[in-house]
Amino acid sequence: MSANLLDVPDLAMTNILNYLDYPAIRNVRKSCKALRRFIDTARIGALPDYIMLTDLHETVYLQAVFKSDTSLRISVFYKKEGDGCRIKYINEKDKEEKEEKVTVLENQDYLESFSTDCKLLLANEKIVLDELEIMANENSMLKIIEDILKTRNQMIQIKKIYITVADDTEVANLVQYTNPNHLERLRIQINDNISELPEIEKLPHWRHVEEFQIFSVLSEVHPQKFSHFTKCHLRCKSVDTETVKALQEIFYQTTNYKMEFHLSTDTSIHENVFFDLLGHVELFRNADYQHQWFFRIKNSSEMVLHVAIDRTRCRFRFSEKSRIPNGFEVIG
Repeated sequence: MSANLLDVPDLAMTNILNYLDYPAIRNVRKSCKALRRFIDTARIGALPDYIMLTDLHETVYLQAVFKSDTSLRISVFYKKEGDGCRIKYINEKDKEEKEEKVTVLENQDYLESFSTDCKLLLANEKIVLDELEIMANENSMLKIIEDILKTRNQMIQIKKIYITVADDTEVANLVQYTNPNHLERLRIQINDNISELPEIEKLPHWRHVEEFQIFSVLSEVHPQKFSHFTKCHLRCKSVDTETVKALQEIFYQTTNYKMEFHLSTDTSIHENVFFDLLGHVELFRNADYQHQWFFRIKNSSEMVLHVAIDRTRCRFRFSEKSRIPNGFEVIG
């Protein structure tokens, strides 16, 4: 009876496949179901640290960066072409070596080709991503990613997630399959202006993540809802008196001195809102923020509450008292 590659013991098979780079593993995985299952469940070859997935009109773009493999960068474009698809593959290493390959597949859907390669990355049970970035204009790519994440035995571990989609339901549909205990930063861009994030707030990730950023305009800001984040970046229509009062109270009550809260607006911030509540301060021209206040806090003699504003943004955070610039006084 002749020997078969599939008869090789698992350990030996792993050692053999680990000599292959990502493009080669991608091709081996397509050869048969047995090898596909083996590659998906074993630690084979280098796994990416960063993945970006983007859809355009009848085109999907996949990029994977392997920092552990001398900064290998794989870029693949899947484009509809007639009844088939055109795949452009770019392999870059150390920003010096660059290899390009173009393949045209007849009677092959471009989304199916994308799905096959995307699954090779996201379905691998051993993958731990530093960053996943998704920019979706259509639901078809999101559905593919969601279906792949559903098939995993364990939630995928990702430190930072950046998502641009239509609404918070699409964000929640993807984030729910990631490990909430591993997620450190969630940054979202929703195409329409919004007032609430009901679907995201239902997830355990909402309470676990340390840093939250939203680049969509919130019609209303309720600071207490975001007070559990260590770092929070929000966009809003305007900053009013109630928002400033709420933020000041949150920072007076907390003992998390790493806490930061950033607000940006599309219109100019009214300085009088801050002057009326915090007191008038002189313009500080040579600083990132034009007006700054420093307040004593009850729970620490070494730290102060630092409030700063300029034309379109404001920031609340703590600073060490010893690092207050000359010319400023501590209030309270």
